Amino acid sequence: MGSSIVLGCLVGVVFALFILKKGAEYPELEVLRQHKPKTFTRVYDRQGNLIDIFSSEKRILLDFDDIPINFVHALVAVEDEDFFEHFGVSPFGILSAIKDNLLKNSRRGASTLTQQLVKNITKDSRNSYSRKFKEQLLAVQLETLFTKQEIFAMYANEIALGNNQFGIEAAARFYFGKSVGSLNLVECATLAGVPQAPSRFNPYANPEACTKRRNIVLERMAQEGYISFDEAKTAKKLPLIVVDHHLEESKPSAGHFVDKVREYLFNKFGEERVRSSGWDVHT
Repeated sequence: MGSSIVLGCLVGVVFALFILKKGAEYPELEVLRQHKPKTFTRVYDRQGNLIDIFSSEKRILLDFDDIPINFVHALVAVEDEDFFEHFGVSPFGILSAIKDNLLKNSRRGASTLTQQLVKNITKDSRNSYSRKFKEQLLAVQLETLFTKQEIFAMYANEIALGNNQFGIEAAARFYFGKSVGSLNLVECATLAGVPQAPSRFNPYANPEACTKRRNIVLERMAQEGYISFDEAKTAKKLPLIVVDHHLEESKPSAGHFVDKVREYLFNKFGEERVRSSGWDVHT
């Protein structure tokens, strides 16, 4: 154990030295630096829960504070357990993956959420050591430009969640017929399980695989201390319930009420102004 800690620290130092070296930046970072999403109007219920968003963009972007804590915990637990502690690359995650690959003949990866975000932004999916090393360098640099919360929100807004849905707000509406602020524990765990393999864990095409993956997420949440094992056990017994798109198009949570709020705002202030002014509407 002691030797692993030492090796992990050495790996971290090496990465830090590469980042501090002049000329280590890549042009892809400028794309992230210039990233300024359009503003939009949020609608909250009387308890302060986000119930809908009025936006002029098809991809609905969220700030970290809009993301349910259950989804944050679920994604971190199953994808990157030390996300809030590492510096973009996880030396211990790399060592753990190497150990599992050697001893258990697994194909476990060691990419952090930050590295996955870099891969999504750069669109570079080459299976090469040079690509992986570049990805690691960019990930560490990204951590110097943005807070953990900003990086998590970027990832949550970029993430592919199957059925041509990108970002958790769009996916929440598509799969569950509600805004992300209304998702419960089981729904958050379901979404957090999809990114590993969106086709394999598609809630419509492979509901059984999706449910098994969701249950793994719930178990990991319990192991990490985000929920109790009793909560996980109860949640794992619940069925997978998603919107039936063959029926009449579903509406967000409290859909009729939200429609009235939308109608009032559009009539009073104009649709484009409401969709792009970045207001917080408390009802």
